[in-house]
Amino acid sequence: MDSFEDFELASELVEMLAAEGIEEPTPIQAQALPVLLKGNNVVLAAGPGSGAFAAYGCAIVTRTEPNTDGPSALVVVPISDIGEALGESLARLGQGTGHSVAVLGRSWALPDRADVLFGTPAEIVATVTEGRVSLEGVKIVVVEGANILAARGLSEDLDRLFEMVAKDAQRVLVSLPVTEEVEAIAREHLPKGVRIPSQTVDPDGPQIGPDRGTLTYRVVGEDKEAALTTAVAEFLENGMRHVLVFCRSEDRAADFGDYLALHGYMSGPVGDPDMPVWLAVDALAARKRFEGFASPETVATVSVDTPADEDTLDRRHSIGRRVLIMTLPRELHHLRSITAASGYQMTPAAADHRNAVDDQLSAVRRRLSNAAKRDLSAHGAVLTPLLDAYSAYELAAAALALLAESEVGVAKAVAAKPVPESQRVVDGMKRLFVSLGSMDGLEAKDVLGALAGESEVDGKYFGRIEVKETFSIVEVEESVAGKVIKAVNGRTIRSRAVRVDYDRGHSTAAKSDRDKGGAGRDNRGGRSDRGGPPGGGRGGPSRGGRPGPPRR
Repeated sequence: MDSFEDFELASELVEMLAAEGIEEPTPIQAQALPVLLKGNNVVLAAGPGSGAFAAYGCAIVTRTEPNTDGPSALVVVPISDIGEALGESLARLGQGTGHSVAVLGRSWALPDRADVLFGTPAEIVATVTEGRVSLEGVKIVVVEGANILAARGLSEDLDRLFEMVAKDAQRVLVSLPVTEEVEAIAREHLPKGVRIPSQTVDPDGPQIGPDRGTLTYRVVGEDKEAALTTAVAEFLENGMRHVLVFCRSEDRAADFGDYLALHGYMSGPVGDPDMPVWLAVDALAARKRFEGFASPETVATVSVDTPADEDTLDRRHSIGRRVLIMTLPRELHHLRSITAASGYQMTPAAADHRNAVDDQLSAVRRRLSNAAKRDLSAHGAVLTPLLDAYSAYELAAAALALLAESEVGVAKAVAAKPVPESQRVVDGMKRLFVSLGSMDGLEAKDVLGALAGESEVDGKYFGRIEVKETFSIVEVEESVAGKVIKAVNGRTIRSRAVRVDYDRGHSTAAKSDRDKGGAGRDNRGGRSDRGGPPGGGRGGPSRGGRPGPPRR
């Protein structure tokens, strides 16, 4: 289908789509919209950049009535930031159809009376439980980023949410990739769900077809004008005579042209020998004009909007000598999928320090900034082989993901240097002796969980944890060391009585103390077979020894 009018959408909706630069359906929209408009349950294997949002957004405003005094559609998101961005986009479409939108946890008015409600599973469940919103009129539930939601351990909240809506409500899972966890959600909550597309390409799997070359990409922020100007300058300063810039709409192309002109880079139609920048929307039309150009090796191609599918990717970037695709962080997996499907390889462009992506994680960024001032040469050697395959953004994100999996947190990421046994205070830290160790089945996370949970001291105040066979040494900030000792000393970990004190050279005395039946070995009549959680009792940690939040 060549137009959204072919789907028999309301003319007001088609006009609003055009105003957003969405004029021709992408392949995923052409496949999904007819199925969604019929009210079928759908598992949509697509991510940001493919057009999936516009597909289910059109279905929502077409299949529900506005002004129903309560939500008739839910869009479930893994984090509030995603809900905010998508909520604003759908609110613009709703201006043409009369639908109102609200996003929980953000500054949106009257969520209880909104026609379309966005929120995380926990936010929606809490709002319903407190009686602030009723889900009785919900006809459509869309789970956006189901793979992220599952990876964040939010599946149980999602289960509760599905129990709150009618069984016959349409259910849509949007996920790229469709992981095993997402498949489990689909089996549980989407009976007879239609898979679109029926097969997807694994970007990490074997290459499909012949190698068609390498495409360069750069991860950028939402405001792409400055990033495009930087890219144009780089290409022109490095031997290219023209930069062919592809945009998703005429209005967007005009906006980029105006911004480039402010910086002295004039733009015109494809093939104009006097213009350094060529602006294009239709890739096929641009290729026809490009075929008559005498010096194709002097042209670089840039996509300021991630291509929606592999055909668009190939039409744009199989011409010219050099390539750059500007992609948002959330669109990376989609870009990898269509690149693999079209037979290309991907490589990150050199870091653009003038257009850093704002990840809005100020606390993490501050810690990373402090860590970056250290001598990282040993760690850098590990990363060098990966820099040819991944961008700095991806490697940093991967490092954070590994830290999250460790259940200890970012503050525990950088290993401390060995501390001499006689040194009791290091950078404001006190060393505590804990009378249990690895022979009691403890790991560092268990010790941290027990001490933090019982004392109600935030995990950020703890430093290095050394778990020996029969005892452990824990670094904790001096200001809270006494509180930890008072709260934990004499309590139990894994049903073993524990002694906690300032470290006064207990290392050699610990073994004889245990052999005599001292604290931590025989007081409770032997080792427990139940394997209860560490730090049992009030204030103890939750799963895996993770410390509970400090009370305010």
